[in-house]
Amino acid sequence: MIDWTTIIHFKKDEFIRPELLRPKMILMLDDLRGQYGQPLVVSSSWRDADRNAQVGGALNSSHVSVYAPDGFYSGIDLTTSANVFTKHEYFEITKAAYAVGFRRIGLYADYKHIHLDVENRLPQEVLWID
Repeated sequence: MIDWTTIIHFKKDEFIRPELLRPKMILMLDDLRGQYGQPLVVSSSWRDADRNAQVGGALNSSHVSVYAPDGFYSGIDLTTSANVFTKHEYFEITKAAYAVGFRRIGLYADYKHIHLDVENRLPQEVLWID
């Protein structure tokens, strides 16, 4: 269970189904936001299987809690308040994400989002670009 009073940079209502968000994930996101030093906006969090299919999500997506053995999800996509990262911001957010412990990082060619998760059931030490 997440004690939201200890989370500095995010609010519970920024996440869909926050009760299913893996507690480790929100702590790492909060650390990331502190280290990055710029506002971050949650652009995607929990999805049901139908929504995941609609958006073209991976079949074993970390956004879908039913795929995880413990029933929690950790897939989060973040963006900026301008809804786009500069190339330098993409570099800085990726560097900060790795520094706080994220080992699964996805970047998007349109520079609009960064995907982060802590799914141990999926390959670790990976960076992908879509």
